[in-house]
Amino acid sequence: MQFIMPREILNAQSRKLVLNVLEYFQNKKETTKENVSAIACAAEALKLSPRTISRIRHEGARDTMVSANRNAPKTRDLSDDVKSQIRSIIYTMTAKKDFITREKLREELKQNML
Repeated sequence: MQFIMPREILNAQSRKLVLNVLEYFQNKKETTKENVSAIACAAEALKLSPRTISRIRHEGARDTMVSANRNAPKTRDLSDDVKSQIRSIIYTMTAKKDFITREKLREELKQNML
């Protein structure tokens, strides 16, 4: 019977550390021209399996392509005045106990010429 170790989930900061250590050993391998695997060195240094290191490297490359601009504000093209007018319309609709939908909000915005 084979013993399988429980998997620990590494958080984003730990994954970044793994990628940085792997990059260090890859750079060291290139400068010293050693015939040692960078993944094996990183796995030994971090006490992780080589499979974990290669999986994190693969996921890290994929994540940098996907998460290009997630933190960009969605309303960056609107001025603060327009945002506050929209906010006040929503507050008045809420005060009237009116159910707010996109269509109703659009109608209110057209009435107020925004």
